[in-house]
This record gives sequence, C-alpha cells and structure tokens, in this order.
Amino acid sequence: PIVLAGLIGLSLLLVWNWANHPKLGNNMTTDQFNTIKNHHIWLILVISYMVLPPVSNKQLQVFDCIEVSDGLYLRADTAIDCESSAYLQFRGFVFMFIALYQLIPIVWMCLLYQKKEALDPLTSNYDPRLAMFIRDNNPSLASLRFLFRDYKCNKWWFEI
Repeated sequence: PIVLAGLIGLSLLLVWNWANHPKLGNNMTTDQFNTIKNHHIWLILVISYMVLPPVSNKQLQVFDCIEVSDGLYLRADTAIDCESSAYLQFRGFVFMFIALYQLIPIVWMCLLYQKKEALDPLTSNYDPRLAMFIRDNNPSLASLRFLFRDYKCNKWWFEI
C-alpha cells in the first residue's frame, strides 16, 4: 500500500512537471491540473481507507501470544516463541509500523480540519439544504468527499 501510494504521488509529480514544462507547449489550465490532483489525492485516500483495517489487524496479531505448557507462543504461528530475542526485536519493528498506520486517520482529520469552513459553509441561521448544496458542489472538497458524504453539515457530531 505504501509503494502504491508512492507511485500515485510520483505520477502526480510527473503530471505537474509536464504541466509546467516550458518546451512542451501544453494547454493545461489550473482547473484541469487541480482536477487531476484531486483524483490522485482521492485515490491515495481511498486506498488508505481500504487498507487500514486489515493491515492493522495483521499488525496487532504480532502481540497475541498464548501460553502453552513450556512457554509463550504466537497464536498466529505457534512455531514462534514470544520470549525469544528475535521475536522481541521484530515486535519493536512492528510497533513502529503500527504507529505509522495509526497516523492515517489523523491525516484524514487534518485534511478535513483544513477545509472546515467549506464543510459547513453557512455557520449561523441557515437552511441546511442550502448548506448541503453549497458543500456538495464545492470542487475543492472532491477528493475528501467520501470521508464526509453521509454527514449533514450541522450534524457531524452525531458520530462522536
């Protein structure tokens, strides 16, 4: 998943270089580039959204040791001794990746926080349908839409 996200980011970088190259004589407008950028960001976010639960589940299995008559062994593979130095080193390595993967929802939160005014465009004395219409037609929110699509502008706190 990390490599795939890197390749998507690399393709966006290539599009950006092509769009800004003086000798290619392209006619890409800023709006066209922003549309391409939003598609790339959306793809990375969707991949992270789909990959986070199963990868986290596999990562956490590293800490699930069971007691057998002669010691502690990994539940997923009882050939691995949970008290061995190799296991303890590997557990530290996995812990770093668990921390890395758990940053993904924090990144989602930061991306949404940056767009908080656009997510609730009319903050006082407004028609909720008008606010939803404005929000749903805002092109700057296109790449993030799947994260908030099911929430009404003034009802986001129902999930907390």
